[in-house]
Amino acid sequence: MSGFFMDWDGNLRSVEDPGGGYTCDVDTVARYVAVMKGSILAHEATLYKTLADVEKAGIKAALVPGHTPGAARATDSRQRFGRGISRQSGRAASWPTGTVQPSPLAARCKLAG
Repeated sequence: MSGFFMDWDGNLRSVEDPGGGYTCDVDTVARYVAVMKGSILAHEATLYKTLADVEKAGIKAALVPGHTPGAARATDSRQRFGRGISRQSGRAASWPTGTVQPSPLAARCKLAG
């Protein structure tokens, strides 16, 4: 599968070579790219099948190869910034850096079971 996505630094990268030891899981129907480090989701983005699609969307970004610095810096936004958005309230929630918070959906599933 070929295509492009906007990375965590605002650059355009190929799904075939995201760099930094990352791989891309692509859903062409949903136009979705999941940038993975092993089994960990590091970044989510919109899939653009061609450079013409990128231009049509009004995006002006440099196309960078996978070996460009920055690819190794991608992390989950909660780890990168030490905070996230609470799915229940929609407000910013401060979480200690590097911790994983339980999903509200997981709590509901536990209650239902």
